[in-house]
Amino acid sequence: SVREDEPPYILAEVVESAGEESVRVKRLDLEGSGFFWQSLMKIHVNSLDVANDVPGGEERTEADNVNLLELSEATLLHNTLLRYKADKIYTFTGPIVTSVNPCKPLPHLYTVEAMQAACEQEATPHIFAVGGRAYTRLVEQRRNQSIVVTGVSGAGKTEASKYLLHFLTWRAAAADSDSSEVEASKIADAVLQSSPVFESFGNATTVNNLNSSRFGKFTKLTFDEIGVAGASVNTYLLEKSRLTSQQEGEADFHIFYQLLAGLADKELDELRLERSPSAYAYLRGGGKPPSSREAMGDAEELETTWRAMLDLDLPPTEIMGVLAGLLHLGNITFSLKRTSERAFRKNDERSSSISTSSLPSLAAAEELLGMSTLHECLTAHMVQAGGGSEGYRVAKTPEEAARSRDALAKRLYERLFKWLVGSINKAVATRGGGSASGGGSQWVGLLDIFGFEIFEVNSLEQLLINLANEKLQRFFLDTIFRHEQTLYAAEEIEWVQVEVPGNEAIMEAIEGLPHGLLPILDEQCRLGERGSDLSLCMQLNQKNPLCAKHVAALGQKGKARYDASTTFTLAHFVAPVDYTAGGFLEKNRDTLHVELARALTHSTVRLVGAMISDSISEHRLRIRGSGKSYATASSVFTDSLSYLLRELDDSDAAFVRTIKPNDELIPGAPNARSVMRQLRSCGMLQAVKMVRSMFPSRTSHDEIIGRYAHRLRLGFMEGFSPRGFVTAFCGAFDVPPDQYRIGKTRVFFKPDSAIFLNAMCRREPHGPDGLTTLALLRWKLGSYRRELSIASKLRAWVHRASSRLGRSTAPPTSIDTSVVHAYRAPRRAFAVWCLHERAATRIQKHTRSHLDHSDFGRALAASTLLQTLQRG
Repeated sequence: SVREDEPPYILAEVVESAGEESVRVKRLDLEGSGFFWQSLMKIHVNSLDVANDVPGGEERTEADNVNLLELSEATLLHNTLLRYKADKIYTFTGPIVTSVNPCKPLPHLYTVEAMQAACEQEATPHIFAVGGRAYTRLVEQRRNQSIVVTGVSGAGKTEASKYLLHFLTWRAAAADSDSSEVEASKIADAVLQSSPVFESFGNATTVNNLNSSRFGKFTKLTFDEIGVAGASVNTYLLEKSRLTSQQEGEADFHIFYQLLAGLADKELDELRLERSPSAYAYLRGGGKPPSSREAMGDAEELETTWRAMLDLDLPPTEIMGVLAGLLHLGNITFSLKRTSERAFRKNDERSSSISTSSLPSLAAAEELLGMSTLHECLTAHMVQAGGGSEGYRVAKTPEEAARSRDALAKRLYERLFKWLVGSINKAVATRGGGSASGGGSQWVGLLDIFGFEIFEVNSLEQLLINLANEKLQRFFLDTIFRHEQTLYAAEEIEWVQVEVPGNEAIMEAIEGLPHGLLPILDEQCRLGERGSDLSLCMQLNQKNPLCAKHVAALGQKGKARYDASTTFTLAHFVAPVDYTAGGFLEKNRDTLHVELARALTHSTVRLVGAMISDSISEHRLRIRGSGKSYATASSVFTDSLSYLLRELDDSDAAFVRTIKPNDELIPGAPNARSVMRQLRSCGMLQAVKMVRSMFPSRTSHDEIIGRYAHRLRLGFMEGFSPRGFVTAFCGAFDVPPDQYRIGKTRVFFKPDSAIFLNAMCRREPHGPDGLTTLALLRWKLGSYRRELSIASKLRAWVHRASSRLGRSTAPPTSIDTSVVHAYRAPRRAFAVWCLHERAATRIQKHTRSHLDHSDFGRALAASTLLQTLQRG
């Protein structure tokens, strides 16, 4: 097996040929401050990717990966890691920005000077350059812009989004100001103040990241002539299940720990809370919690969040009361009723009651949440009889009561989070009272969304997250495809037909009718109590095209280990993922018993009433077990995702791919295999594969002219335009024209083609090798000039001759490289013929000489023999 710390690719130097299709290489590894050599290895040429030159033992990195000598998976990874080790954490790949988490502060990258530099030098890779381009296009083209930030937990998505938000508000304020000290508007301040609120209520500590965002967020900033005119925030798929349970080594949402650490003792007493998080079941989780939260600074963060809520006109005291009520709700436990206490006639054998030890928690939860009937709602529920309005009460078992408690807690926290979003949107609404999401104003959207997820146990949340990534990957590749088309048109070069990698099969397997995963899941949910996770899994493994294909491909041993009744597998664009069907139906239904829903609507706490009033009404309450139609969690998510994609498609999109360098988040110690997996999972390698099928390697005309024009000093090239200079430069070499294209501002090279010419375009001609290169280039350009002159005269002569014969031909215009190559072909063929003729004549001469010499030798020997015999 391959070790995790072993790099997927190695740097080596070709030493010699080892056959027709093989070479011998010396491995070259960077250790500490220098290089060391390892033993020779024999490699097939198809396994090699050409890296940049290594002059003097130090390899030059490229700010844009498309400027690499050869763009491939190996060179993309190599250049990204080289830049990361030099604290250059940002790298372009065309319109895409790769950002590798430095795992340490780099304050010099985010100063006002850095923001000013990004406005002046958008070609320098930086998160601010992405924002600068978006703002410039917004102003100049009056088109909406969007920036999609993705990555795994710990890759730095949240920080990248915060920097972008800060830059855009600064850029809008600085647009009409000559001073470097720019004062942001009140609306811009409100937008920035929303960040700590979202972090506190939507972020949590995971095994991968101390500050992991557990929801997707799309922030739209609208602009007018003054600056930031307003904003709106849409959120997606809050991981509310984290409230009631966490995996080992993980924690609940930050706000609960901030609440306990930051409130004064008197305030805690009023909320009947203790200081220690271990006193609360929801904060203990299902396993070992994180060892320490000192690095989070919970008390200081609560102060920041509290101040932000006040600035946004949010009631922090009321919000803390609801949070405290949730903590008390989680401490309510249930036990079996004693026989003498049972009152119901049906299904009462395992009826539950509130355990005596948790009665204080019940009283606190009822008071803080304003739900006086909480006890009855948690221990029993109403079931309709015969589909009518009448029904009967059924007692809940302790397990059912605990599930109802957790469902209520998750619904309350979800509604609190949505209420916060709505309140923040009101605080940052567009000037004049309009909505930032309305038409008429141009906006820049920042999408901070979860990356692809593969865990040991993958449930409905991972499925929906991965579905979102599949759709965003489709959008990503289509956008890159359109960007390349636009670039080729702007450079005035012929478009190359390429095949865009597709993921239609996985999309059909998830959403397609009739056997897609989500349609079958919704069908099982509509069946009420007759639907089950087991039936869902069995139908998928029998009828779903991808799931059934995976089961059919398993060998005998694989089928013995694979449990088709609990597990199904989908082949995503990143990797196949095993999903555990248990809990899919319950999570997709996402319902409350009618008693709990009514209790919420009748809460005596003002904030709880405000949270619930816009989401639950009496006519929409659904009693569990009925077959009525309702919106499932998956359908709500897919509808919101479709709306998001429509908005993104109506904008000019840019992409920021954040990368986590290693699992431990240690500065300066990137794990190459981990980085490679993330480049693959965020779709970078698919994009590179698509670009590679065209002309992926590019060099600007200005770079070539800057390296060679003042050194060559050739008079006939002094009047050339940049495009003409590069045309002559490339045309001087015997490289087929189909291996490169010369645009208006840059030259494009095919992969694995014209390697020498491509390298010469990028290489500074220094030292003895540089002098040799310049001498060769002068000779080649001199030959090119003569060939160009002859081709021009020949073309003019053909035109005159055709005119005399009465044949109409186009008058001779400028001569391009293809005409020079057309002249070279017969000229070279004639030269080769002359060489062949001369060689044939020489062979004949030497053959005749040899034959005559042999005949003379035999005649001489014979005459000598005769003379000897005659003389006796």
